[in-house]
Amino acid sequence: MRSQSPVRTLIKGIIITAAGVFIVLVPNVSLNTIVQFIGALLILDGLSYLVPTLFRKEEETTGFFIIPPGITTILIGVLFLLLPVIIVKVFVFILGITLLLIGSTQLSFLLKGQKISGFTLVLGLLALLSTIAGIVMLFNPFKSAVTIVMAVGGATALYGLIQIFMSFRIKQATKQEPKQQPHTIDAEYEEIE
Repeated sequence: MRSQSPVRTLIKGIIITAAGVFIVLVPNVSLNTIVQFIGALLILDGLSYLVPTLFRKEEETTGFFIIPPGITTILIGVLFLLLPVIIVKVFVFILGITLLLIGSTQLSFLLKGQKISGFTLVLGLLALLSTIAGIVMLFNPFKSAVTIVMAVGGATALYGLIQIFMSFRIKQATKQEPKQQPHTIDAEYEEIE
């Protein structure tokens, strides 16, 4: 098994930390950039379906599709590229509705006859937090999206710092590790002809 390179781990940690700090410091720009990147990927995916369809002979194409495959994906990708702020708001709105429904459903089940114990109390608090988060996301979707992105950026920066720390630990471990000698055994032998 090959050991990790401390230099490679350090460089990776610095890059990941810088990306995480950038996301935390400029969440609006990074959020729009992420949505636009997804839009570009959708356009490429749509083109990968559309181009072969255009070059197929008539007898090979099926009459099932009214719109050639890939057109819908390309149009959605263009929307992501041109309207990233609206796409983010729609995403956060859907996430808010989902959290509100899940949290309120769990709360109603917990309040319908479960006695309050330590575990039930924790579940109740999580359900309540989910419900509150859903309401906040519905009333303020863009700030909620920014908060989500900042949390991801913080986690990314933390992971990068862990990588930097690990690079020093790897370097320290490789200094303490004795150099391996080749595994050879001197033995007497007799040639047989």
